[in-house]
Amino acid sequence: MPILIYNGDQDYICNWLGGFYWTNALVWEGQQEFKEAEMDYWFTDEEGTLGGAVKSFENFTFLKIFDAGHMVPMDQPKAALNMIEDFMATKSITRHKAPIVLEDGDFA
Repeated sequence: MPILIYNGDQDYICNWLGGFYWTNALVWEGQQEFKEAEMDYWFTDEEGTLGGAVKSFENFTFLKIFDAGHMVPMDQPKAALNMIEDFMATKSITRHKAPIVLEDGDFA
C-alpha cells in the first residue's frame, strides 16, 4: 500500500522534523533502506519550481513542503495540488532531483 507522509517546514504544531524522525523510526521491512535514502529536491512542476524535499523507499514516502505551516493546502495550494495529483497518479512523489546536502552534513 503506497504511503505518503507530509509536513510543512513552518508547522510548529506537527513539525516536519518530528515527522521525519518518526518515519525513520517506523519498523517495517524497508526501514533500513528508507533510513539510508537521501533527501532529494522536490519540484512542483516542469518549470522547476522548488516545492520541498522528499525521501522515499519503495511505497513509503516522506515529503517536507517548503514555506508551509500546519495547513499545507492553504499555505502552498499549487504544491499541495501537485503533491496529491502526483501521488494519486504514480503512487509516489516523482519530481525530485539531486540529493540536498548542506555544509554541516544536515539536509535542507
